[in-house]
Amino acid sequence: MTTRLLSRLFGLLFVAGLLAPPATGQDVRELIGVLRREGATALEADPDPATRRQQFTTYLNVLAAEEQGQERMRGTIAFGLNGDETGDEQLYKINAGISLARGQYPSQVEFASRVGVTLDGDAFQENVSDLRLSYDYHPSLSWETFVFLERRTDNFMSIDQRYEVGGGVVLNRFLGLTEDGRARREALALRDAVQPVFRALLSPAEQQAMDRAHARALPAIRKRHSRTRLALLVGVLAEFEQATLTWTAPDGTTVDERAQGRRSKLRWEVRPTLDVQPVDGLEWKLRPYLKLPSPWVWTETIGRGTTATQRADYRLDLYTDLTISLGGSEVFGGGVSLTLSYQMLYDHAPPYARVEPPGGEPILLQAEDLHHVVRLSFGLQFR
Repeated sequence: MTTRLLSRLFGLLFVAGLLAPPATGQDVRELIGVLRREGATALEADPDPATRRQQFTTYLNVLAAEEQGQERMRGTIAFGLNGDETGDEQLYKINAGISLARGQYPSQVEFASRVGVTLDGDAFQENVSDLRLSYDYHPSLSWETFVFLERRTDNFMSIDQRYEVGGGVVLNRFLGLTEDGRARREALALRDAVQPVFRALLSPAEQQAMDRAHARALPAIRKRHSRTRLALLVGVLAEFEQATLTWTAPDGTTVDERAQGRRSKLRWEVRPTLDVQPVDGLEWKLRPYLKLPSPWVWTETIGRGTTATQRADYRLDLYTDLTISLGGSEVFGGGVSLTLSYQMLYDHAPPYARVEPPGGEPILLQAEDLHHVVRLSFGLQFR
């Protein structure tokens, strides 16, 4: 029941967040069109019409591009190779994924999905899959609030499905701008030079709409083109997990047993963040999530009776990736990219199950507690 409800919620949030029409973008685009058509005439009386016309065009081009970026759905379709390691098992497989985003500032909706599969002759097996939907809102550039819904399966760690739903706050510090970011900021700094044209051609309400578009564009540029981002995420989440462990008998027969213990938990999470973008087209991200248990249920009991042990019930999910944009916008519309990523998943209190084989002593099974993933992906960007 819980998983069906969460799956439906995924669909509703996806439609509402990604497909909802923008609130004011169409009006701003129409105003920019009016200014482009009629601005040249209004500039004729300027003492230096050629310079003012160039400033006017530069400003409108950047503002229009930023407004378009707020409205358009952006995304990347990626595919590549994985290297997975869990315990003594090493495996190489293919992966594919898609990420979609809409909006930049003050709000943004993101959807991401990735699947990893193993091909062995005619056999096809899905080993890992991820789905994530999130909504972020910035009251200011220095902090933001967020909510998210995530679903994950991981055969390496015996996770049939794990849902996480939660929210929290992120504190941000953006440092420096790339060359493209500085150029865009300098273009928007020309607003005072072109304000007389706005006053001549637009009503007060239309001028306010242009002012709001300008106010959205400046922090969006800083957010997207910052050389360094330092951030701290603090949030709470509810976790719903289903796991199945498999025991293999000496004769080759297998017994599947559903994991025991608490499978629904309340956690709080902390994530320091480091994003580095030394130049346009090159970006490195580091995101270590520390997912801690609720203070009143800090430990998980593994096993039963005299063999039972107590473990602090925390998880560590570490993600880092290096992305190189390779251009190609004239062919694909948004360009191509190459991403090298590393992921480490650690569960200090992994799922367990007690198996009672026929005629034998009970056996305690415990899932793998550590999963490494190295991924090389080629992406096609669109926007």
